[in-house]
Amino acid sequence: MAKRFTATEKWHDGWFLDLPKEHKLIWIYILDTCTNGGRWIKNYKMLNFCCACDIDEPKFQKIFNGRVIDCGN
Repeated sequence: MAKRFTATEKWHDGWFLDLPKEHKLIWIYILDTCTNGGRWIKNYKMLNFCCACDIDEPKFQKIFNGRVIDCGN
């Protein structure tokens, strides 16, 4: 099994630091569950379960506007 390394620079990024705790967790979840190519297959049910949150697609797009590009699916 391959190990995924994380970019530690996020902890110095002002945008990331300004996020509420819940949104930081969601961002880390997205980074950890995306493909090697950076594609996250939308699964809000799993996201909400794993991050103990209640977020839907419109709210997700508003929070991460410009950081996530919706390519469909």
